[in-house]
Amino acid sequence: EEPPKPPLVTRETLKMNVWLETVIDLLQQDCDWEVYSYMLAHLPSQLANHSLFKAATPQIQFLRSVLCGQIKTASFHDPPVSSGLRKADVAICLFQVLTMVMGYHNKFVRNEEDEIVRSFIHGLATWERSAKCCIHALSICCHELPASMKMVLGPLLMKMSQIITQSHVAVHILEFLAGLSRLPDLYGGFSEGDHRTVFGICFRYLQSVRDQNSKPVTSNRSSASTGIPSSEKQFSEYSGPNP
Repeated sequence: EEPPKPPLVTRETLKMNVWLETVIDLLQQDCDWEVYSYMLAHLPSQLANHSLFKAATPQIQFLRSVLCGQIKTASFHDPPVSSGLRKADVAICLFQVLTMVMGYHNKFVRNEEDEIVRSFIHGLATWERSAKCCIHALSICCHELPASMKMVLGPLLMKMSQIITQSHVAVHILEFLAGLSRLPDLYGGFSEGDHRTVFGICFRYLQSVRDQNSKPVTSNRSSASTGIPSSEKQFSEYSGPNP
């Protein structure tokens, strides 16, 4: 007798458009925190694979709309107290997702690209620690969305001049300006006032450093060495619910 044939294995292909629709639904609903946080932590790296979402253009467009809307209105989820995280940590994750979505800019019309840039500018001073990731995203926008960036450089520089004295973002602003200096197509239309603003940012930074160095050094350094863990790092390293 012939040995029985092994059962046929049916292979199913995950439809990424349906999967992304599910993700968007979870972003909008009051879902379980473990699911929500796991999704936010891993969605940026998944969106980096453009081939994976080649057939999900409408869903990518809708995801952009949801992200920009939630950032503008701060309507995203508050983390539970037990997580040790704050709403700013969730905002940072949303900005990281939006940075990946920006890579699909060929699927957006001009006003949608403008809204992405405005969302990053909005995050410069809205949530604690969100400025750093927004400045980095705006540096990318200079290359990916130059037309949208060119229209907002004046107001953006004014906002940067207001936060340049904050030590945790100063170096990132200076890096942004250094990158901008290599893109004459963007700053070619600067007025005298815009140039004054750029130099004013640098002068304010230098003055803040001089003021800091002129302060007397105290022997009590406990506040500078408490080693409090960053909740942003906790969120970025989150890998899912405990078994």
